[in-house]
Amino acid sequence: MADTSKKKKSWTVYLHVIIIFAFMFGFQFVPPIGTITPLGMQTLGILIAIVYGWSTMDMIWPSFLGLFALSLLPDTGAIATFKAGLGDRVTVAIFLFLLLAELINKVGLSKFIADWCISRKFVQGRPYAMMIMFVIAGVIISAFVNPFAGMILMVSVWYIFCKEVDLRPGEALPAVMTIALIYICNMAGNMLPFMGTAILVSGLQQSYIGTSVNYILFAFMQLILVTLAATFYFLFLKFVVRPDVSKLKNYKIAGSSSLKMTSQQKLVFSLVVALMILLFLPGLLPAELALTKVLKAIDIAGPVAMVLVIYYIVMLRSNNAVPFSEITKDLNWSLIFMFATVTPLAAAVSNPDSGIMTYLSTLLNGIVGGMSSGLVVIMLLFIASILTQFCNNIAIILMITPLLFSFAPQIGIDPSILTILIVFNLNTAYCTPAASGPAAMIFSNKTWVPTKDAYKHGLVIFVINMVVTVIGLFLCEIFF
Repeated sequence: MADTSKKKKSWTVYLHVIIIFAFMFGFQFVPPIGTITPLGMQTLGILIAIVYGWSTMDMIWPSFLGLFALSLLPDTGAIATFKAGLGDRVTVAIFLFLLLAELINKVGLSKFIADWCISRKFVQGRPYAMMIMFVIAGVIISAFVNPFAGMILMVSVWYIFCKEVDLRPGEALPAVMTIALIYICNMAGNMLPFMGTAILVSGLQQSYIGTSVNYILFAFMQLILVTLAATFYFLFLKFVVRPDVSKLKNYKIAGSSSLKMTSQQKLVFSLVVALMILLFLPGLLPAELALTKVLKAIDIAGPVAMVLVIYYIVMLRSNNAVPFSEITKDLNWSLIFMFATVTPLAAAVSNPDSGIMTYLSTLLNGIVGGMSSGLVVIMLLFIASILTQFCNNIAIILMITPLLFSFAPQIGIDPSILTILIVFNLNTAYCTPAASGPAAMIFSNKTWVPTKDAYKHGLVIFVINMVVTVIGLFLCEIFF
């Protein structure tokens, strides 16, 4: 009986492989739709195949296959495609942050941070208060440094804590808290108008409308929207999912006075604080300063690389550094290659010669005709939010932003309101592995987050985001 089951499973696996190859290399022969060109049909086939492969099979080999297929598109080539993916600034930054997160784990700093978070007196015996403390730590890092730094570091800390309290893969609580951390940290990464995608959208407002967003009101409204979304999600966890939190409730740890860092932990902690300052400074210092130009030139990856270098130089005397091979041993290569695939894929989808974005733009213009101002905004964001579940969010933002701004004078709405809602709504896509970088983090982490849970919570997050977007529209109209 067991042999029959294995045989059926093996045939199912090969069926998935056939479907992947059929879409990736056969969809280009389907007659073009609307303004979508044959190149666009070929690109759509690759997109569908990659998403399907990530969802049903592995993360790494469908990524390699996708990169190979993308290299066959006109004017690309294998070297250029792999360079665009593996050399992308986000892919490189993710790789280095993963290394840093592993270092933090190996020196025991993750456990120290976890113990500190849940040793506060007001969280003892209160599981959800403990969970919120983890989220707050992630929000601070994400808002003032980088959302991926917050997500990667705090998820790493959470897993160390799970081992401490005997929470294991397969249980509901580790899965939902992993999703909560990634979801909320990602939103927090755009609370400041000069960070994350916020700087892109506010720049587009300046370009298309000629006005700038009020930075104080922007940050204030984003804080409200992020808080509302986080509250709704935790209410959903507490009253609908209702994971078993007894291990958190019964877990006791000594007070903060008994927590002491080792010298190596102090070194790594100091380097992480220095990293946060370096990443945050370009947004505070005048643009014309030489230091600002240097910090912008080294971007996100430079400071992280220097932190790792400084650690190993300082530890030369003690000869007690964590071996680099130990840091790389548990690296999440699935996440790295998913990011490496998303970048050239997004470029292919947004290529004007494919006709994909033109076709979508025409569809949107036809749908919103004759609607009221509020309904136009919500409907366009709803459609764009669906599209970004399958396409790169930057591509969708670049498509939907000029469309919304073009409607702003006709419907009498402040463009700054549109900027706030676009930044919030189109940066939280989790329904498919290709929806966003954070979604890739969730779907690639099958050990802790089962794929069915990733899809289910992705849909819940979509609903929460739309509800909060509607609330945000009314609140923005009060303040603007």
